[in-house]
Amino acid sequence: MSTNTQTIDNLRSEGIISKPIALCKIDVEGGENLVLLGATKTLRTDRPVILIEVHSIFNMWKIAEIFNREKYKLDLMHKELDGRVFFIAYP
Repeated sequence: MSTNTQTIDNLRSEGIISKPIALCKIDVEGGENLVLLGATKTLRTDRPVILIEVHSIFNMWKIAEIFNREKYKLDLMHKELDGRVFFIAYP
């Protein structure tokens, strides 16, 4: 079984998905930074609020870089004992 992976920015440019109204939720079990890298144009132009679950220190570092570059503010919402953290990112 093959999987065709598309970025949010590509789906937007092809008209497959529409502009986020106000909020995007990201829960992808470890690929958080990859999702955000594929949505940088959307973050820059549409400025949605992002709810995101982060699964590793590496992903935390990478998403912080992306959100900082796009001038988003990160607020910690919740942390789990297993190390996962939940953030809300505001433009």
